[in-house]
Amino acid sequence: MILGALESPRPPRSVSSDPALSFPPLFCSYDTLVGEFVMTHPNVKVPDAGKIYSFNEGNYNGWEGGLQKYMDSLKDGAKWGGKPYTSRYIGSLVGDFHRTLLYGARKRRRGQGGWWWNGGLGCCAQPAAGDRPRQPSPPLLPFLFSPGGIYGYPGDTANPNGKLRLLYECAPMSFIMEQAGGKGSTGRGRVLDVQPDKVHQRVPLFVGSPTEVDYVESFLK
Repeated sequence: MILGALESPRPPRSVSSDPALSFPPLFCSYDTLVGEFVMTHPNVKVPDAGKIYSFNEGNYNGWEGGLQKYMDSLKDGAKWGGKPYTSRYIGSLVGDFHRTLLYGARKRRRGQGGWWWNGGLGCCAQPAAGDRPRQPSPPLLPFLFSPGGIYGYPGDTANPNGKLRLLYECAPMSFIMEQAGGKGSTGRGRVLDVQPDKVHQRVPLFVGSPTEVDYVESFLK
């Protein structure tokens, strides 16, 4: 599956301010029947909050104290109605980011548009009453809600700025997430507001649902 973006009609002034660069994130899936990529998710949205986190907790002892307290709070079920957050970590920025946007998503307005999302990598025509869809049909979802949550690659004692590069990892992913209604942060500010001073500059990254990003920032600022 690949992610697409609409081309800006004019040269952008900046990534963070040009309205011409605003677009709803869309996904295209490879259709083996026709040998082409087909747009399957034209408008992906992240919810305001989500109880899934993706961090490499093997680095916990190297994190700063505020981040350790944040992680401990996610596991304290008493803070979250008796059920702590769920951990899902692949170890790949693209894989974890993809899951935050799409994994287990459900279309929330079933009565609109005549299409529904089946929770996998394809879409089916809306079935007749009491029947199940059998044949795949062109996916024309007006919008798709993701499960939300947060992905984080923070700095630690060995790598104070983390390992992800600003210009070609953190900034692009943060831009896509913002277009889906989420946020991308270094833990102390917006990723897209960071002025790069070298090509391979690294920064910490926290990206996902806006409430979840705000919550981790509250422990770090």
